[in-house]
Amino acid sequence: MGEYHTGLYLDRELSWLAFDRRILMEAADEKTPLLERLKFLSIFHSNLDEFFMVRVGSLTDRMLAEPKRRDAKTGQTAAEQLFHIMKAVRELTEKAAELYGQLCARLRQSGILILEPDHLEKVDALILQNYFNHVLRYQLSLQIVNSRHPFPFLKNKEQYMVILFDTKDGARQLGMIPLGSLPRFYMYELENKHRIAFTAEIVAKFAAKLFRGQRPKEINLIRVTRSADLEYEESVLEEEADPDYRDTMEALLQARRQLPPVRLQFWKTPSPRLSELLCRQLKMEPNRVFTSGIPLEFSLEPGFREQLKLTPKQMEKLFYPQQSPVNRIPLQKGRVMAFAEKSDLLLHFPYQTMQPFVQLLYDAGNDPAVVSIQISLYRLANPSKIVAALLYAAEQGKAVSCFVELRARFDEQSNIEYTRILEKAGCQILYGPPGYKIHAKLCLITKKHRNKTGYITQVGTGNYNEKTAELYTDLSLITADEQIGREAESVFHALRNGEFVTSAERLWVAPLCYRTKVLELIEAEIRAQRQSGNGYIAIKVNAMNDLEIMQKLVEASRAGVTVNLVIRGICCLRPGVSSMTEQITVKSIVGRYLEHSRIFCFGVGERQQIFIGSGDLLTRNTARRVEVFVKILQPEIRKEILRILTACIQDDERGWYMNADGSYRKKKPENRRAKDSQRYLYESYRALAAEPEKKRRRHLWGKIRKRKKPAQN
Repeated sequence: MGEYHTGLYLDRELSWLAFDRRILMEAADEKTPLLERLKFLSIFHSNLDEFFMVRVGSLTDRMLAEPKRRDAKTGQTAAEQLFHIMKAVRELTEKAAELYGQLCARLRQSGILILEPDHLEKVDALILQNYFNHVLRYQLSLQIVNSRHPFPFLKNKEQYMVILFDTKDGARQLGMIPLGSLPRFYMYELENKHRIAFTAEIVAKFAAKLFRGQRPKEINLIRVTRSADLEYEESVLEEEADPDYRDTMEALLQARRQLPPVRLQFWKTPSPRLSELLCRQLKMEPNRVFTSGIPLEFSLEPGFREQLKLTPKQMEKLFYPQQSPVNRIPLQKGRVMAFAEKSDLLLHFPYQTMQPFVQLLYDAGNDPAVVSIQISLYRLANPSKIVAALLYAAEQGKAVSCFVELRARFDEQSNIEYTRILEKAGCQILYGPPGYKIHAKLCLITKKHRNKTGYITQVGTGNYNEKTAELYTDLSLITADEQIGREAESVFHALRNGEFVTSAERLWVAPLCYRTKVLELIEAEIRAQRQSGNGYIAIKVNAMNDLEIMQKLVEASRAGVTVNLVIRGICCLRPGVSSMTEQITVKSIVGRYLEHSRIFCFGVGERQQIFIGSGDLLTRNTARRVEVFVKILQPEIRKEILRILTACIQDDERGWYMNADGSYRKKKPENRRAKDSQRYLYESYRALAAEPEKKRRRHLWGKIRKRKKPAQN
């Protein structure tokens, strides 16, 4: 193992779990409103589901197929990784259960009672029993497991009630009731207090009344998480002779629903008999069994906030204050297109709305000079304003080409359905090269006027999804720059032919022109540091595990280059290791919004270069996906992006700093007010929107011109 382990790199899966822990700690933060803390706990629950489906599923397959293969960064086998994962998950699960109890107690003081079936007041017991008798019991169907009725297939992430019965001969018999069709929770008001009961727990409380003549020995709730790893199936897909790619993909999605379970959750601690019985039926190792301690289906969406029906005063106390995005430009018909042709436009979600881009697509549909729209689609809202605008443009006679990624994990079926809708309206549907996902956020509008070709190009860091644009921080550049337009055209032309762009000046395009560009620019900062002592690198991404890039960053640190990394989730590089990464800082921002923008900054002063785009620094992004970044040249937009990046680097309110051992801590600000980058950016955009147009730009850029380079501490 020594030949692999250098002390500099962290296990990718444990780094993912460390991010989940930071989310859990936000749920424990007393400064966060109570129901937002409950929401963070819900996000933790959802993230852990995805972790098991994606990473534990993949590692389980690798353990069986390649038991001796070792991770290139840590030297661990898949079995060793899984051992450490299960230990870490158990600790996190116990912490989540403890925190859930604390939040329930605090919510009770605020007039919101999350009811526990074993501790009900008499009136609540009567109300819930009535709800069970008149609503829930008619949706329940008991199945006895025996020789005539085999153990049923358990759907991924759905709840089941399991019952052990005593039989006449003294044996035990298993019964099961699926609960997936039930509403998630039941709410009512009593004595001016809001009461919330999870319906699965109501069923478990009153289920004994269903079993006439049979005596339940044990009742519990369970939930299985199944692998969602389609890596093997994707290789089959590439070789599939079936000419209908969508049909083949749908067949694979059906197959994914049948993948083996990788986790079994109990609501309450089960008896050894019940646990052993279910492990045997599910072919589950005992170390994959967890007692939740919180409701098994803990997602608070959709409808939780609306059903509570809180007063404005309660809303203000228990949730974050409402924040409405601002518009950068007028949205009247034709105005966005006209604005984009005169000046580059940078949109910053969720502080600003996505509506200008949606309107741009409608403007393109109405403009007689526009001949085509080409766009890459990865994840879309449902319903989608973007798709509606593309349909409109196609109806107006524009040639609309949509490069749709059918393998966008967990959005596959939605994307398949959208391809049929778009195709029916006359849009051309295309897919990426076999084995590579198109993850780029790229749109190209082409105009022809008097034999002259013009372009409006959009390059973004986030999906064309107006719903996540209200929750994720992302950047979107809209420009009429002719060179960027030509290079975007070359990207789409290559994709049509199942090829990749091999060179470009204003764009980085993975898989051939992304990692190499990053390595070249890091090397340039190493040279600058040796020559003039002012090497500087700042990178904001969601995740990093690319070994070549991490090794180059270590080299930069050893040369004395200051490296500021803002990495929300997975980061496999340890900062602050003596004589190796002492010049590197790693920060993760966990706040009201999900940090999602990708920004690269190299150098200071006149040689400073800034890029934004779609890819993280995971090996899958640098080597196995089509990603697009754009070099920012327009001075005002460069300064705005620098302002955003600097705010993130200086955030000590929501920022978590990684220690040299891979753990994270929050740094207390010394003798000054803590800086919250998300609050600062929102307030600054609102202030700008309130100013007269003539003063707006001067106000924004006047302050930034004084800043010669980004803060390095």
